[in-house]
Amino acid sequence: MRNRSHYRRKLVPFDWDFTALSDEEVLPACYYEYARESKTIVEGLKVGGRAIRITPLLPSRHLHNPIHNPLHKSIREHAAFLWLVLEAVDIRGPWQALSKSKRKVICERVTEYGSNANSPALLAFHRICPIHAELGVDSEIGVERLGVEIDWGSFQNDEIAETFKFWLKANRPPAFPEFVKRGKKRVEWWAKIERLGLLRLRSRYTFAEAKPFLAQLTVIAKNTDSGECNREAKIAVTDFHNLFPFLDLTEMPRSWPIR
Repeated sequence: MRNRSHYRRKLVPFDWDFTALSDEEVLPACYYEYARESKTIVEGLKVGGRAIRITPLLPSRHLHNPIHNPLHKSIREHAAFLWLVLEAVDIRGPWQALSKSKRKVICERVTEYGSNANSPALLAFHRICPIHAELGVDSEIGVERLGVEIDWGSFQNDEIAETFKFWLKANRPPAFPEFVKRGKKRVEWWAKIERLGLLRLRSRYTFAEAKPFLAQLTVIAKNTDSGECNREAKIAVTDFHNLFPFLDLTEMPRSWPIR
């Protein structure tokens, strides 16, 4: 549904230019910024977490039910990283407008929380099943055999993979340290947040009008071709629904449609 929303406030650079983010920030910033695009989330949080009624369309989606599953519970169960961010800050202005100290604290908590055995983040990837818990690591060859539980029904592949990264960081045996690699970004999360920036620009400006802004971003092929730019901006709508699977599919980002 193309909801031609009246939501067209003036953009500031923090709304579309994410090049100053650190690698550690990109995951919580991605959830925070996409949440700003949801009328259900933003308005629901304003009324103390009470649900805004929506009509479920597909029974396979974990849709937000205003009676049985309040908004805060939907976020905690299906967008756990956003739930953690919301424990520390309200969704108001851009992520980059938050103080550096606040952003640092959130990033540290995300890392700690993601590696905690009782963390809601690990709803996607549960650690060792008890039957395999005593197997341990083969100290000679560095091999560990695990039994795991993965909640395929509630989480996207990138959410499960991100959770597993936290587990790896917390549980890698000291005797087998990771090879050092520098300069590698979390590509998928960077792509998501960059696409959101494109969507916001293209919702306010035609491609010709947006070109001066696009020129300020990192060198990306989609910045110079209107067709590719539009396709990437539209993928941000898919990212929006993937990040918040409890929302009705008819809800579109506030920055939709593009011009």
